[in-house]
Amino acid sequence: MSLVLNLPDKDTPIQIPCHRGESSDTLTLTNLTLKHTAAGDDAVQILMAKMGRGTYHKCVDVIVKITLNAEDIEILREEADFYVDHLKNFWGKFVPKFYGYYQDATYGCTVLQYCGEPAVDHLLKLKLHEGNNDFRDALIQGIYTLHQSGIIHNGLDVTHHILKLDSKPFIVDFCLGNSEVFHALDERHQWDTAKLLATEGGVKPKRLPCIEILEFLKSLENFWLPSFTDWFGESIIYSDVDSPGYLYKQGAYQHLPDLYNNNEFWELAVAEWNNQILPNWKKYHPQEQDAPTNIAVDLDTYEKNGGWERKVFD
Repeated sequence: MSLVLNLPDKDTPIQIPCHRGESSDTLTLTNLTLKHTAAGDDAVQILMAKMGRGTYHKCVDVIVKITLNAEDIEILREEADFYVDHLKNFWGKFVPKFYGYYQDATYGCTVLQYCGEPAVDHLLKLKLHEGNNDFRDALIQGIYTLHQSGIIHNGLDVTHHILKLDSKPFIVDFCLGNSEVFHALDERHQWDTAKLLATEGGVKPKRLPCIEILEFLKSLENFWLPSFTDWFGESIIYSDVDSPGYLYKQGAYQHLPDLYNNNEFWELAVAEWNNQILPNWKKYHPQEQDAPTNIAVDLDTYEKNGGWERKVFD
């Protein structure tokens, strides 16, 4: 088994023998294009390619990781061993299919399934306002399943390691992965994914069974960001709120006739605006650059500008 490929900077194809793989076929890579290069002059290049197998002519999209650097060759080899020894049961599910690691005296090269592009936008959606975030839920299920199988990624990053292909999440880059058995800190704190996902939009738990899951969810920035609130009897979606006046108007004034006067109720609306909406404006309104500045922040101005008049019943 070997790999034949035409590198963009080479005039003739090169052939590299297989060091670790699951097939006896020769793989041929064509249409190689550079996606990016890791930092460093001799770093790993990441290329997109079409892969043909043996005499089978149907090509599939693949990712090629290739390097000339001795240290990086060793890193690729160890990652390939990890794919074969620990991730095989998950190939094509939420980790890429592994098509082999190839090495000679010059090159180290890994061929993996193409798993789409970074999925940052899908990960950062607010769940309740934008519909169920099935993509993110499936990803968390995948991470949890890996952990329950004793596999830790050790470097999950929202912008680099989570890809999306055909609405499915994939976790990539296991060069730091290890297979230490996963244990919760305490059996009483074992969590299943249903319990974990139920915390979304609520209070961040004080303990989770794994630091990696906790740190990853924190990196999403809005996993524990409330999507709505019960505002004096009205269910208010935070991403609909564009001013203190919106809260003032939407408050169910008829339910609380004697508890607050107009000024007190306005101050409550301003406090909610300052404490919850403004600090998280871009998370609630990802399509807008900045929070509005030409809004009334005192009741007199709000009413003079034609604001809604709150009625207080006797």
